Amino acid sequence: MNRARLYGLGIETEFFLPDWFVLDTSSRGPDVIVRIGSPQGKPAADSSQFGAERSVLVFPGWLDADVLDGREIVVHPGPECDEKMLALLVAGPALAVALRQRGSLVLHGSAVRASEGCIAILGPSGSGKSTAAARLVESGLQLVADDVVAITPSMNGQRVQPAYPLVKLWPEAARLIGRDPTELPVVEAGDRGLKRGLRVSDFATDPAPLSKVVVIRPDQVDFASIRGPEAVKAISDNLYVPPYRVEEGQWKGDFSSIAALVSEVEVFQVEREALSGPAVQGLLERGD
Repeated sequence: MNRARLYGLGIETEFFLPDWFVLDTSSRGPDVIVRIGSPQGKPAADSSQFGAERSVLVFPGWLDADVLDGREIVVHPGPECDEKMLALLVAGPALAVALRQRGSLVLHGSAVRASEGCIAILGPSGSGKSTAAARLVESGLQLVADDVVAITPSMNGQRVQPAYPLVKLWPEAARLIGRDPTELPVVEAGDRGLKRGLRVSDFATDPAPLSKVVVIRPDQVDFASIRGPEAVKAISDNLYVPPYRVEEGQWKGDFSSIAALVSEVEVFQVEREALSGPAVQGLLERGD
């Protein structure tokens, strides 16, 4: 069996894990077990569905999976799914569902740790959140997570759980931070080409206190602090939600978590083009 630590959870799998996963060397038992299922046990559903105790993920040609009570993931790889893609699908959508079942707030974004705490950068696919995170890591901040941001409440405030020391970048994003994409390993195929992996050495291995949330908006907005229902709506638009149907009432826990987060943490909105502006960069680099 192979063991890793992702999002504060000990993961045990039957299959290969990439070398950029953080190994779990503790003696405690796993929090989540991931195993290859038998063909007879493959989910019969033709679309993904979320439930508090059992969720089904369907990625045609790639993967079908059962996620059970946040403690077990049974995967059924398809003909197009090699071990690298299997690991990415487990570390992304499957664990995101398991984290939701375990009560975490799971957002679509990246997170870096500055001097004053962790900054979560949220936005839709292609909005520049991974590029912004990579730039900030290159400037000296710590990477906490990329793509999946898992937040758990604690006695000392909201905490972001560390994922793995890798930022996934489209080729044009790699060039924006001065990297030759052909020199970075391919980690994922997408509709815009091959995503490359930027391995980082400065990675937060412990949960990081959340101090700021920056939401990248697709429309033209002023860079500003937002509060109340506006902040709740901006964050809820960036829940990490694979395409699944949701059991009635399942969203209530997410919105309660977001409302609690907004009451404790400053939330800002920014349009993509302003991400590199001095005001936003000052906020991101210093966290103040």
